Amino acid sequence: FFSKSLKNFITIQSCLERYSAKQLRVLFLLHKYDAPMNYSESSMKECVAVERTFAEFLATAKAELRRAPPAFPKPTPDALSLGADLSKTQDAVYRALADNFNTPDALSALLALVKATNTYLRNAAPTPDPLALRAAAAYVAKILGVFGVGSGSLDDSASTGPGSAAAAADALPPSSAVLDALVAFRDDVRGALKAPDFDPKTLLRLCDALRDDALPPLGVRLEDRGDAGTVWKAEDPAVLLRERERKRAEEAEKEREKAARKEAAAAKAAAELEKGRVAPGEMFKGGEEYAEWDENGVPTRMKDGGEVAKSARKKLVKEWERQGKLHEKYLKAKEGGGGEA
Repeated sequence: FFSKSLKNFITIQSCLERYSAKQLRVLFLLHKYDAPMNYSESSMKECVAVERTFAEFLATAKAELRRAPPAFPKPTPDALSLGADLSKTQDAVYRALADNFNTPDALSALLALVKATNTYLRNAAPTPDPLALRAAAAYVAKILGVFGVGSGSLDDSASTGPGSAAAAADALPPSSAVLDALVAFRDDVRGALKAPDFDPKTLLRLCDALRDDALPPLGVRLEDRGDAGTVWKAEDPAVLLRERERKRAEEAEKEREKAARKEAAAAKAAAELEKGRVAPGEMFKGGEEYAEWDENGVPTRMKDGGEVAKSARKKLVKEWERQGKLHEKYLKAKEGGGGEA
């Protein structure tokens, strides 16, 4: 990529050390073959997100199809609408590729179909129409296979080599490994239930540990869907572990930010408390600016003998009122042992 003479050259091999071959292919597909293409961190983030969107969509579709009843229900209006969206997408992809192999528009049409299908899945109750869902997902898998970023089959849509977001998604882990994880989980649950100080929240923590710690290294993703239950998806263990580390890093950063905000709030409160040490009736005295004050301690006359202007006095009154509130807080904190004498 780029010009070697300008010393901003990067080899494809170097790119493959950070990104998968699928993600690089997505980069190419997002640009027209006969137009200049810029390689940057932001453009690669977009590619990773697009590849992740397709991989997650196909995994979700397969999970829903596994749960679908064997019978084929009468198509609902939403299912028919999804079928219409599929027809529009097929036409849009054909026209885009016929127009000088316009892959960016073709990918855009596929992403629109993914969005429409995901919306259909959220609204479909109790289960989606398997024919409508399979047709849409199979078409997405087929075109991705044509573009070299998938196998071309919904039944094997993610086995495209190591390192990609969906690599080996259909290669389930050995049953013995999963059984070992479940046996360990069962032992933990039994131990928690037998504990004299049993806490029901312990069971939730154990369930989270099974989802977040035990199954990801085996290539199994669990997704909690509230009242709709939980679904499993086969996934590349390396992808799951990277996601887990990224999530933990984000959580750690949030904790650091939370601690910093808490520390800043405490410092602000301490500063206000210290500021409230001075009684409002004394706050304007002791300086070289004013000569006379009213019964509340608000200045009425300047050192040069002139009266305090009305506009200036209004500001002084507001400051006096604010100081009164701060001083009241200070006195309460002092009474409660939170302030120094």
